[in-house]
Amino acid sequence: MDDFEHLSQNVRHELSRLYRNGEITKKQLMEQMKNGWFDHERMKIKEKFLKWIKNDKVDRES
Repeated sequence: MDDFEHLSQNVRHELSRLYRNGEITKKQLMEQMKNGWFDHERMKIKEKFLKWIKNDKVDRES
């Protein structure tokens, strides 16, 4: 489907556990997730949203 590298489920669970237990900060969690599933999904949604805003702006100017 897509060619992005995903973090394994075990790694995601371990990182979430570390964050919940206060062993790592949110910033550290996000750094570890970078280029992983969560970051990829976040960027995909951001891209769709920006495209939607751009199209909406063009439609309003017409």
